[in-house]
Amino acid sequence: MPDSLESIIASIKDDGTIRSFDEAKVINGVILRVLSILGWDIFNINEVKPEHNVGNGRVDFALTNIR
Repeated sequence: MPDSLESIIASIKDDGTIRSFDEAKVINGVILRVLSILGWDIFNINEVKPEHNVGNGRVDFALTNIR
């Protein structure tokens, strides 16, 4: 049975090691897990676009409604 959003949030709150996470660990251990639970296809780069350019900047992930 997949983790629920509530259980993921609780485990993040209870896990003191998250304070020492670098960006890659936060992305893999938190962000992608949450997006997956919320129904986003994290393996589809047309749906969850990593390192997406926006204007003169960049966002870590752009979520599109192309499904």
